Amino acid sequence: MVAKETKTLLDIFLQLTALIFTIIPVYIILKSSPQDVTTPILVIFGTILGVFILGIIFNFIYSRYKKAITDINENEQNLKLLRDEMHQIRKDLNFERMHNSLDVRLRVIETLLDDRNKGNKKGQLGMDPRLVIWIILLILLILFLKQAGIL
Repeated sequence: MVAKETKTLLDIFLQLTALIFTIIPVYIILKSSPQDVTTPILVIFGTILGVFILGIIFNFIYSRYKKAITDINENEQNLKLLRDEMHQIRKDLNFERMHNSLDVRLRVIETLLDDRNKGNKKGQLGMDPRLVIWIILLILLILFLKQAGIL
């Protein structure tokens, strides 16, 4: 089962603002005279570009991670449904030997899933980490605009 990746309103907002935060310094540097473009302006501009590129890479990795977690959760739900169906088949067929083998396998899978769900709660704040990149880009844009003399 392949789930189609959907973009939320937050994703679109973060991508558009990051792009705008990168385009504004490019426009200012292109329209400024060479004497107005100082080393601090170029350093901040390079930092903005670096954070923008890192943000794109991070967004790609984060989207893949979220998709993998969603797939795992869907598979876990499917596994629970299969377990219920298996119990019904066992009742209908009443094969004791087959029951023991499947029961042991199912317990191992359930134990692995329970262990995965219990141990992965460290460091989760419930905040989208892409917002941190957006805030860094905003701060860098403000620094750039102040250094360029616009603010």
